[in-house]
Order: sequence, then C-alpha cells, then structure tokens
Amino acid sequence: MTNVKRVATDSARADGASGSNSTCVLEMDGVRIAYDANVLLEDVSFNLQPGNVCVLTGPNGSGKSSLLRAGLGLAPDSIAGGTLRSNFRSPAYVPQFQRVDRQFPCSIANMLRMSFPGLHYLWSPSARTAREDRIQEILERVGLMHRRDQLLRECSGGELQRAMLARALVGEPDLLVLDEATASLDAEGTADFFELMRDIRADGRLCIWAISHQADAWRGLATHRMTITSEARLRFAPIGKAEAKGEASERGDA
Repeated sequence: MTNVKRVATDSARADGASGSNSTCVLEMDGVRIAYDANVLLEDVSFNLQPGNVCVLTGPNGSGKSSLLRAGLGLAPDSIAGGTLRSNFRSPAYVPQFQRVDRQFPCSIANMLRMSFPGLHYLWSPSARTAREDRIQEILERVGLMHRRDQLLRECSGGELQRAMLARALVGEPDLLVLDEATASLDAEGTADFFELMRDIRADGRLCIWAISHQADAWRGLATHRMTITSEARLRFAPIGKAEAKGEASERGDA
C-alpha cells in the first residue's frame, strides 16, 4: 500500500497539521509523482496562496504537465507518497493552443454558454439573462465582444487564446491553470495576453499556476517560480524584487 494522504481542507476550519495553512489554494508536502515504477518527481513541496502567480519551468518531458494533473486531482494514482492538500473550489484550465479543436462548429459565445453547468437555463428566463450578462462581461473584459458570433476556426491565434481564457474565467475560478498559454502567439499576441493577465489578477484573489518556457515574459507579474531540475526535483521559491524586475538571469529552462 502506498503512503499517500490526500486532504481537502476548508478555509473556514482550523487545520491542525504541522506547517499547513488553511487558507492555501494548493499544497504539496514531500509528494512523489510516479507511474508504476517510473518516478517522475521526488519530494515535491510547495504552497500556493490566493493572489500568487507561480510559473512552472523545466525541460520537455520533465513532468510539468504530470505535476499539474496531480495537483488538480486529475491523476490521483500518480501520487505515490506524501501529502496533497487542496482548498480550491472552482479551478479552471487553459490548454495548449494545439490541443484546441478549431474545426468544432461553434461560436465563441456558444462555447461560453456550454461552460455553464446545469439545465435550469433551459426553462428559467432569469437564469438565461444572468448567463448572458456574465458572458457579455467576460467577453468585454478579454476584448472579444465584437467577435462573439465568430466561429472558432475563424479566430486568429490571439483571439482563440483569449476565447479559451474567457471560457476559463466565466465560472469565476479561484485557481487558474495555464499550460503553455503563449507558446503559439506572436509578439503582439503575447504582449496582449500578459496585459490581460495583469488585469485579471489585479484584485489579488485569483491564484494562477502556469507552465511556461517563456519565464522572462512573466517577470513583473509572477510572484513565485517552480523549476524542475534534471535530478527530478522541484525548486520552489518566491521571486525576489531583482528577478521580478528582470535583473536576474533565468536558470533551468529548456
């Protein structure tokens, strides 16, 4: 039997575990991530709080996506030891650009409508009105209100990424996970994306956890950095003022 303890905490109750923080969004303590005999990461420890922006870097194939999936509870069997504590209630995920099916015959607005859970929108006029108001609010926020009826296959790379971000935000998440969100964007699209990210995190409540090979682009926005080393270990630390201003060199990227 594997020595695994998974605890879903509640911010309203006290947590008596040593070193734990009941306000954390996500915490790992000494976690091993493995598939059968293949150990991807050893002794993973970190604590993400509301308002944190954490960038995860590391070589291709080092286990970045596996770490995200384990943290979100999507691959519980991969946790082969240690403690995982989660306190998020509404996580949202923005996939890599190439994982989006652009040929699906759907408009941006309809994609957002499908993101609302439940069937009460079918018979409740007030619920439909609230849904449409929320969709309008989010599309205006990401700058796509004028493109709301545009099909996904008609979107540029930047428009599609903003549409996927809108879909993630429509449910008012407390944890936003980004998987190489800017990998397929040009310089202008990348600049627009990070300007939007600064606006999204302005109130300091949303926790953002992002895989990125473009760690430089997160300077001034990221509060913490995770780096997977060649020894299958995770370095986790707050970003100092010098690095946040771009005065420190990057290490450990592919």
